Amino acid sequence: MAQVLDRVLDLRGLINDLVVDGRMRQMDANMLLGASRTREQAIMHPLAYIATQNLDDVQRPGKTLDGDILTEWLAAKARLPLVHIDPMKLDVAKCTEVMSYAFAKRHGILCVQVTPDHVLIACSQPFMSGWEPQVEHVARRTVKRVVANPADIERFMVEFYTLSRSVSGASGATNA
Repeated sequence: MAQVLDRVLDLRGLINDLVVDGRMRQMDANMLLGASRTREQAIMHPLAYIATQNLDDVQRPGKTLDGDILTEWLAAKARLPLVHIDPMKLDVAKCTEVMSYAFAKRHGILCVQVTPDHVLIACSQPFMSGWEPQVEHVARRTVKRVVANPADIERFMVEFYTLSRSVSGASGATNA
């Protein structure tokens, strides 16, 4: 992999990149950087926070920088494929076996596919890769990283692991 990894996305850096790439006006950037955020906003993924601000997409007049547009931009910037998580097309049980909820939450990642050769991992921090060796070791498969909307990763992470716990709890009760 030719890219330099292990850089955490932060609000200031993302806003600067959006301005440099001609996606955000400097005036909007200054407003965002000068605004005080609530505790809830401060713990949001920076891309998700920007998406809540309903800012104009300079390159697409009439459109706002929503979560999907920002995620598409980030995937291109990271030179990684973009994936839209479709829970109806996933084997949730297989995907949640790859890593624990705590591990997925800590790294902002979610397994979205398991094949005999690889695991497809959606990430919200595409410039971080320190978690890959551990996942490859546990899964005994190669990791392929993709970028997904951070809000979707967060939402589906909770849903998938809650469902997985319910199913394993129910099957444990029937086996008793």
